[in-house]
Amino acid sequence: MTRQKTRFPLADYSQSVDKWIPPDSADYTIPVIDSATQQRYFHALKSHYFGMDSEAHSPWNGFYITALLKKNAAQARDASIKQFLSDGSAYWGENFRLYTSRWKEEVRGNTDTQIDNIYHASRRGIMVRESFSQSAANGRPAL
Repeated sequence: MTRQKTRFPLADYSQSVDKWIPPDSADYTIPVIDSATQQRYFHALKSHYFGMDSEAHSPWNGFYITALLKKNAAQARDASIKQFLSDGSAYWGENFRLYTSRWKEEVRGNTDTQIDNIYHASRRGIMVRESFSQSAANGRPAL
């Protein structure tokens, strides 16, 4: 459990907004931020998730994905694998035993993936369930 969850357990704090901002308060209708700031952040949010122009960082934006692919995505993946699976790194499994060098070698062998440097809109995908995404290509936890 993280230090914040221990120090500030969610169960100790009401999750009802009415507890913190009473609806019968005279200040209830006063905006937290001004309209211009709200619009600026709303535009940034839409741009991030749905933007299609060359400046938007949306995962659906061909310009953005192409830029990421051209930044040597394969080299970044390989550097991450090297960092986390080097001889000097230490990881523990769900049984709190240290993973062996053999485990690291198996994971390294399982990471041989091809990353195309060209964006193909027809190859896009979306997760519809929560996933356990990690750099190491295996389904076991690495703590």
